[in-house]
Amino acid sequence: MKKNLLLVAVLTISSFISNAQPWIVQNTNFPIRFTDVKTISVPAPGIAWVTADDLAGNNNFLDFSRTIDGGTNWTNGVIGTDTTFQCANLSAINGDTAWACMFNQVLQFGGGIWKTTDGGNNWIQQDSGLIFDANSYPDIVHFWDANNGVAIGDPNNGYFEIYTTTNGGTNWVRTPSANIPVPVTASTEWGLTNDFSVVGNTIWFVTNKGRVYKSIDKGLNWTVSSAYAVNTAQRQSVDVRFLDSNNGLVLVNDSNLVRVILKRTTDGGTNWTTQPVTGNLMTWDLAGIPGSGMYMSTSWLGSGTAGNQGCSVSLDSGATWITIDTLLHWAIGAFDINNVWSGGFVDVNINLLLVGGIYKLDPNMITGISPREDLKAEVNAYPNPSTGIVNMNFKTEKNTDVNVSVLNMIGEQVCGTKFKNVSLFTHSFDFSYLPKGIYILNLDYGVQHSTQKLVIQ
Repeated sequence: MKKNLLLVAVLTISSFISNAQPWIVQNTNFPIRFTDVKTISVPAPGIAWVTADDLAGNNNFLDFSRTIDGGTNWTNGVIGTDTTFQCANLSAINGDTAWACMFNQVLQFGGGIWKTTDGGNNWIQQDSGLIFDANSYPDIVHFWDANNGVAIGDPNNGYFEIYTTTNGGTNWVRTPSANIPVPVTASTEWGLTNDFSVVGNTIWFVTNKGRVYKSIDKGLNWTVSSAYAVNTAQRQSVDVRFLDSNNGLVLVNDSNLVRVILKRTTDGGTNWTTQPVTGNLMTWDLAGIPGSGMYMSTSWLGSGTAGNQGCSVSLDSGATWITIDTLLHWAIGAFDINNVWSGGFVDVNINLLLVGGIYKLDPNMITGISPREDLKAEVNAYPNPSTGIVNMNFKTEKNTDVNVSVLNMIGEQVCGTKFKNVSLFTHSFDFSYLPKGIYILNLDYGVQHSTQKLVIQ
């Protein structure tokens, strides 16, 4: 269901447009003052799509905007004309093609998936009546490429409503209930709009009960873990973000954007531990910046705790947060450290022109913070297929910690080990105790990730 914390804020506008380093202020060209950025999709360097929201909460916007030149120019448009709908999130694969997940914000049920292939000039609903019906509540759409995508909604007929497509959404197939762990209670557990994370073929989404659903095969099969037992007596929001296939965070806030808890996983979400926090972890949105080892958090002050306004970064998996500005921030999205955007809101300049609406990060202006160095490594696992004994050679140019994990085809970790501060090693694994079949070998080192298929005969 909708993540809809009431935006009750007293805003001081005059300083918003000037001196916004380490961010470059760009114009979304949204047509109404105080419009803020609700969701961001960054599919490639220089390309970003954003959807609009009304800061005052009085209008239901269908507006989106996109850039294909790094933000120098943004083009505004609308996703259809029916204002009974609202955009849960948008997933783009390039500057022309994107999908929008829409829900009926008047009835609170119903909606669907809309697609554009011409930069947003035209949007067409896909499989109307076949994917998401009048009892549905769509939360998420994500596409890996032009063909393969997943759409996720709240439980319908007793289990989460999840669809996959292999032809760009021309046809969608609902994932069978047998492939999805049952909700705690179908009427009281639901997903949250745009609260998901993707690394490679793996996708995670989070529920209002603090549970994390995971698929390693683009939505065909799912497992679930409990990150935090959410207090049902208090309205809360939950965010999940992963840096790589193993390392992720779950952030739980109350209805005033006060942090309840931060949870961390190092095994892809199988287990979660409480992460103590030093510094200002902002509590509106959270992002893992691919290839940098960096998390970024954003927030507006609202009615939350003191210091909960601006943007902060963490290079140690969420333990320490360094504030880099105290601007008003909403959604954040990234392709890499050079392509990070964060939502602001539209204001009026001294010439009474609508300006601003979004920031683009200038990574060179983040003083005292440097992304971790990428490492190139040679990895060789043999024989493959094997009867269970697998040798692995690993070599990289400098010492690093190496995490090795083996997953079965439903995402369960069946083996895990760590090598500390190494640059060269050979190790022999005995997997003869495992049932015959196909497994996934994951290696994480520095901010890099290596995956390959293992076959045990």
